[in-house]
Amino acid sequence: MANLILLKGGHEQVNMNEVEVHPEEKIEKIIFENNILPDVLLLKRQLQTYTKEGRIDIVGLDKDNNILVVEIKDEMVDENVIAQVLRYGIWIETYPDAIKSIWLENRDRLDDINFDWDNAKIKIVIIGPSFKPSVQKLINRITYPVELIEFKKFNDDDNQYIFINNVLVEEEKIVKPVDTTFVYDKQFYLDNYDPETAEKVWDLCDRIEKFIDKKGWNLTRNNTKGYIVFKYGFPNVFSVNFMGSKKIGLWFKIPKKIAYETEIDGIHMVKYEDQWKQAGFELRSNDFDVSKLEKLIEASYKNITGD
Repeated sequence: MANLILLKGGHEQVNMNEVEVHPEEKIEKIIFENNILPDVLLLKRQLQTYTKEGRIDIVGLDKDNNILVVEIKDEMVDENVIAQVLRYGIWIETYPDAIKSIWLENRDRLDDINFDWDNAKIKIVIIGPSFKPSVQKLINRITYPVELIEFKKFNDDDNQYIFINNVLVEEEKIVKPVDTTFVYDKQFYLDNYDPETAEKVWDLCDRIEKFIDKKGWNLTRNNTKGYIVFKYGFPNVFSVNFMGSKKIGLWFKIPKKIAYETEIDGIHMVKYEDQWKQAGFELRSNDFDVSKLEKLIEASYKNITGD
């Protein structure tokens, strides 16, 4: 069991012990009710599949147009989970309307969410306190994208703390065809988007990255298929997106009030998404000075970190 030590001023320490969480339904409830997973919309718990015993812990959607299969374990996760989540993924591929019907039932509260059901993909999310090495090896062999999330709970006398962490999975050194679409570098964007726009996006992100380093903000850059995101550990803070073929968007995790009060030359607010709690701005200037984004980046940073 792990300990989490909080260092306060002077030599004061608060030593927090890891607490086992049983049964799995307790973890499921914490995940579902507390918006712990960033940029994810959780739709339903305990969705019935093939059999009475075959229930998906949680189904949801994310902003990358994935239907999420979330499987939760309260003990070290072993390789048996792979067959389980594969069955669930195949079931959703066979009966996608089962998920769409849940969406339609909740349409009143989800009206501002755009999801392309005709081009939906499936993603597996496995959550547990730890993972056997065999799990990390096996997920390289299946076709669905899989995310492993470590979940731990700590207590002190008055508070509860939830620790979540993306478990990095090393690709096996095996002989197999290489799918270069999973290497999201500058060449990927040049090949898959308007080259001139891709060049501008890459240059903009390089300049933003240097600005962040200069300010000393603890953010890391992550290139994905449709956008480049800057993260604070697990959650996203802001991103640079391709909007259509030739437009560039900037999305910030800021409260609505700040979004509507912010006016910056060279960018224009186009949308606020309540479900994702983020504001979208369109870049209007090719030679935009990234230092003008300081207010928005700082507001997003503080919003995510709680400072």
